[in-house]
Amino acid sequence: MNKKHLITLSTSVIGAFFMAFLFVFSPPQLQSLDNSLRDIFFQIRGEIPTTGEVVIIDIDEKSLTTFGQWPWERNLVAQLIQQLSDDGAGIIGLDIVFSEKDKTSPAYLNKKQSLKLEIPEDYDKILGNSVCNTHTILGYVFMINDKTPKATAPSIPGIVIEQNTSSQSYILEPLGVLPNTPAIQEKAYSSGFFNNLPDPSGMVRNVPLIMKFNNVIYPSLALEMLRVAHQSPSIKVKSSETGVESVQIGDLLIPTNRYGQLFVNYRGPGHTFTYISAADVLNNQYDKTAIEGKWLLVGTSASALLDLRSMPFDNAYPGVEAHANVIDNILKGDTLSKPNWIEAADLLLIASVFLLRYLVFNSF
Repeated sequence: MNKKHLITLSTSVIGAFFMAFLFVFSPPQLQSLDNSLRDIFFQIRGEIPTTGEVVIIDIDEKSLTTFGQWPWERNLVAQLIQQLSDDGAGIIGLDIVFSEKDKTSPAYLNKKQSLKLEIPEDYDKILGNSVCNTHTILGYVFMINDKTPKATAPSIPGIVIEQNTSSQSYILEPLGVLPNTPAIQEKAYSSGFFNNLPDPSGMVRNVPLIMKFNNVIYPSLALEMLRVAHQSPSIKVKSSETGVESVQIGDLLIPTNRYGQLFVNYRGPGHTFTYISAADVLNNQYDKTAIEGKWLLVGTSASALLDLRSMPFDNAYPGVEAHANVIDNILKGDTLSKPNWIEAADLLLIASVFLLRYLVFNSF
């Protein structure tokens, strides 16, 4: 091998190793560039229709003006849920957590202030009864970086089966949990976490479908709503040495990234889905046919309640609509995915490019 060939081979090998290193250990700048390019593709594609099956019940500015600032008295939330159920809602998911007792409740005031009421109303129990008597799935929050030693995650009536487990788990493991107060949680049929986890750029592009807490896998609010609606007794998590590959509910197969997250195929900017003001529901001033048999998510778009996120189409996107997209993606079967094997294929492509470079330059 002459000197020219040796130099060509050396530069090709060094270049291949350098590109492979950048690919495997991508610096934040490269990851940000990759995400930005995908965002541009979303914007070029534009809006696409929803299934029309997911509706958001919005605790909006109008609702806060009509019924007062948040948090509302729990008997009012109970009235909202009961009204939706009576009007024909299919299944209701709460993108809200009631982690403390209602301090406006007569039962709470009776205990704290010694009012000595004979039968004080307990607003938490009223809400618990409404949750129990309707097709409502509660929401709660996992604490990613904060420990909560005394708190336990709510149990679910289904089981989660992790198939083909490996020694290394890629599923996100939070340190703590913020559950609903027992008077409400114990009445619920089931519940799911509703964490939206922005990436380093602040965008919500991937939404976790599962998390592992104290060595137990728990489903997200959207995933648990799907399990309950499909009457499936279990959720199957298929994993391999490279991480999670998919989540399955009955015959419904949902591809995920290695962390058990869904890359959201956003339909468009905020309010692409049907929104109905909670105030209109409570005042019985809305079209009931809009919710009959539908998937309902109760959440907020009010800026004062700080549940706004950034996503490819919109920098002030209601967090509840991210969950609406997840359900809609799965119902329509057009979820986006990046197979775990694609990384190996990309590394092989990098090696092939530099091998081709060597062969081309070596031929002269």
